[in-house]
Amino acid sequence: MTRLREVAPESAASRPRGGSQQAPATGDRITKTSLKHRIIGAYRWLVLRPGYMLLTANDEALTAQSPSRFVHVWWGALMLSLMYGVALAWLWAAAWAVFRDVTGLLLAPVLAVVLAMMLWLYRPAALALGEALAGRDARSLGVASVVLSFALAGIGLPHMVWDLAYLPAWLTWLRPRPEYRILILAPVWGAWSMLVTCRFCKPFQSTEPAVAAMAEGAGPIAATVSMGAAMALSVWWLGFMSGAALLVPGVTIIVAAVGGPLFCRRAGGLNRSALLASNLFTQFAFWMAYLAFR
Repeated sequence: MTRLREVAPESAASRPRGGSQQAPATGDRITKTSLKHRIIGAYRWLVLRPGYMLLTANDEALTAQSPSRFVHVWWGALMLSLMYGVALAWLWAAAWAVFRDVTGLLLAPVLAVVLAMMLWLYRPAALALGEALAGRDARSLGVASVVLSFALAGIGLPHMVWDLAYLPAWLTWLRPRPEYRILILAPVWGAWSMLVTCRFCKPFQSTEPAVAAMAEGAGPIAATVSMGAAMALSVWWLGFMSGAALLVPGVTIIVAAVGGPLFCRRAGGLNRSALLASNLFTQFAFWMAYLAFR
């Protein structure tokens, strides 16, 4: 009979060196790859959201979409604007933590926030506002004026007095620094101004189908409820300004109600350019009202 030889288990000494580290290394690579794919997938999902497309997509990509996707786009635009405001506040804090500007003018945070606004989400809005202010032939000059105006206003945003005394440490995020509150609230008011513009300006023959669908879905209830939510958050967060807490959103509402129709008239009727110009102009008005009344 043939004897079967017993194979001794492989000892730890006979194993290849570093073998125990290969599996974790492979696992790390898989984890990094999965994370990369998830980030790419999330970004692809974001760029196809109606709210994001309304603010950033080119005219061809917007026209290729079904107008029915934009009937309730105001809700997505408001939520996206709120999240983008939070991202701007984080960017301001990160730029300050990294660069620690010694001039006292906070140039690094201001530059980071303004560039993030003008080169990403609000790039089409900056172009639309620059053209509305300076005309098509001098649009570059108009855009430069818009960027410079935001930069100069941003230098004055920091404020050293705010209401944190009665909050425990783990709830301080509910009452962030004043400049963070402005950065978060301004995009929300900008998105709301587009609803108001749709209420005062009616679609006409050359209005983009997506904008016409938005105007159809942006009824008075939507405009009122969203204004009430933005007003409540503004009054709560600007409470350290006493009576001026009502003046800042009040001035912003007036500017949005007047500016939207003016931009529509400038553009020849309700269109996407008028909505985007009203959005960014209202944000700037909110910044300036805060600086004026604080």
